[in-house]
Amino acid sequence: MINDPVFQLRLSDIEMELMALEYTELRVFASMAGGGMPGPESSLLKIKGTEIAQAIHELQLQLAGSYGGALQAVEGDLTGEELGHGFAGEARGRVYVWPRRNHLWWFQRSAAQRDCQSRARPLGPNRFPEYTVMNFEFSEEQTMIKDSVARFVRDEYDMDTRRKIINSEEGISRDFWNTFAELGWLSVPFAEEYGGFGGTVEDLAAVMEELGKGVVVEPYVSTVVMFGGLLAASTNSALKEAVIPTVIDGSCMGSFAFAERQSRYELADVATTAVAADGGYRLDGEKTVVSQWRQCQ
Repeated sequence: MINDPVFQLRLSDIEMELMALEYTELRVFASMAGGGMPGPESSLLKIKGTEIAQAIHELQLQLAGSYGGALQAVEGDLTGEELGHGFAGEARGRVYVWPRRNHLWWFQRSAAQRDCQSRARPLGPNRFPEYTVMNFEFSEEQTMIKDSVARFVRDEYDMDTRRKIINSEEGISRDFWNTFAELGWLSVPFAEEYGGFGGTVEDLAAVMEELGKGVVVEPYVSTVVMFGGLLAASTNSALKEAVIPTVIDGSCMGSFAFAERQSRYELADVATTAVAADGGYRLDGEKTVVSQWRQCQ
């Protein structure tokens, strides 16, 4: 199959489309870095990216058959006893199996159901104890966080408000950012020893889902997820003790400057150097397309 000329042609087409998508992405980021507004290209990124992902998925299915798909579906209402592994409760309607890892995944979300609808393959009740059950529903605590963000977006962050924020000198609302801090949203991924919530990636996803629905422009991703995540992973305890609390209280904003002109988002292609000097480091180089650079300290 890999040596088939038709398959190779389709693969080459996908590679060309990915390169074109990269160039479009760079143009959008460059425009935004210069203070411009996202244009029609932003919509193109989402639409074309989805089309390319679908084409890649189809090639995977051609190569590996049903095992090229992410999940397989099993029909029926299953009890905890049938599922095994101490699972409490029931999995109703449709259960999804990860064939490569022998995991049983239980979904109630329509997107996942639609994704697997066309390649359902019953495996038989006698095989259920072989799998591990994963429940993708939010917990009660995560739902509370999610609902608080949803209420804020609904009551405080309409499109007129968002437009005013974007057209302001700074491009974000410091008042809203302080509100995020007061409500504890900035503390979600950080350890309790730094004053954080001690949350998991699922807790973070609960916040991010609602912020995304509201198209919130404040730098949650760049500051809390990227900058904060790298900071939390650092082995420099003194740095973490000094900076993480300031991220949590909203007084510090940061970003991850990783892109360089020649790298094209290849993280390992770095020309910038750091040389030890005067008890610290002297940086020499250039970074491009830094998200939310105007708000960084």
